Amino acid sequence: AILGKSNLQMVFDKLNDNYEYLFDEITTTDNKKCDNIILPKGTKVVNKYIVTNDDISDHFLCVAEIKN
Repeated sequence: AILGKSNLQMVFDKLNDNYEYLFDEITTTDNKKCDNIILPKGTKVVNKYIVTNDDISDHFLCVAEIKN
């Protein structure tokens, strides 16, 4: 980390308005975090969903079907 920022924070700082986040829902078993799929704006999303399974991980699987 640089200057107290995590690697993830540095990635998000570099993203601009050309990207969009697909999920606003909570995606962890502790109901506190939101994971996302980050795509360039204008990407055609056919379907998106979250697979919840507490036995696999504390984070749920975020899935997006996209079309070129």
